[in-house]
Amino acid sequence: MEDTQVKSLVNKIFAMKSMPKVTNFAQEFSDGALFQALFNILYEENINCRLSTSTLLDDKMLNWNRINAQICFNYLQQEFYLVKPTMRTLAQGKSNKAILKLLRILINTSQSNFGDLNLDDECIRDIADIITAETPEGVVGGAAQ
Repeated sequence: MEDTQVKSLVNKIFAMKSMPKVTNFAQEFSDGALFQALFNILYEENINCRLSTSTLLDDKMLNWNRINAQICFNYLQQEFYLVKPTMRTLAQGKSNKAILKLLRILINTSQSNFGDLNLDDECIRDIADIITAETPEGVVGGAAQ
């Protein structure tokens, strides 16, 4: 997904929720509030990371640290996570490249997680390990079928 596609998709998602269009992604996402909002929309959640509205760099970094703990580690079980230099770059609000990469990862992660939910039982059996065991009553598991 190209940067222009990420921008367009994010703005379409926000428009569906009557949120304003994002024009300067790096700056507008720098405090983490829009990232949290996008996460909540994509995952149909109501995660509140208790983000500060302060414009100080240290406070914005703390916001990204809270997002990292609440969303990346707790909710997404480390499917991706943020390191300190990345959090600093995001908080500074000057790198479109950094925020667009993070948004791309969030969107791709949400699609792969929801894609797993739509598999029917037959597909799951094809990709899952089937465990069989011999017991005094006979074979149980996949071989018993």
